Amino acid sequence: MSVNKIHCVMNRTQTEKTSEKVENNADDGVDSEVEGYMDHMITKIMTARFTKPLSQNAPEVDARLTIEEIHDVTRVAAESFLKQKSLIRLSSDCLPVTVVGDLHGQLTDLRKIIDRCGDPSRNTYIFLGDYVDRGTQGLELAILLFAYQIRYPKRVFLLRGNHEDVNTTSTYGFYDECMMKYGRRGEWSRQN
Repeated sequence: MSVNKIHCVMNRTQTEKTSEKVENNADDGVDSEVEGYMDHMITKIMTARFTKPLSQNAPEVDARLTIEEIHDVTRVAAESFLKQKSLIRLSSDCLPVTVVGDLHGQLTDLRKIIDRCGDPSRNTYIFLGDYVDRGTQGLELAILLFAYQIRYPKRVFLLRGNHEDVNTTSTYGFYDECMMKYGRRGEWSRQN
């Protein structure tokens, strides 16, 4: 899906969104086309093979994200974050809650956590920040979390840690990761 297509989908009139919400019995307000795209991104990253066996040192997930996919997810995530309130209130129907902190670019760890604690479509997660830096897959991890948050806005909550800051990410590895993988400053600046 192109950036323009997502932009058009996200900018429909409220009437269209309301009628579609009633039609689909959805309660999260996510457009069905955006849902499908986020499902695709989640599946792509969660099922991607490892670059080497898990028994070897430092296996990475071979997600192979394209620039267009990064731009698409980041754009929708930015719009989603702007609409969110600064205080999260969870009702008892969200229980239990899995709280996850300091992933620092360890995509393999996030995949293990989701495998063990349950899919975010049925389980509530609060991520405490520090998604990038230090580890080698901060970009892929951030895109996966963004896709989950967009797809399940009442189940996945992303808080900012001290590593979700321009000065910190430029010093502790995320900037270098983006430059190494994509050779463009734009991928780093889109995430900050």
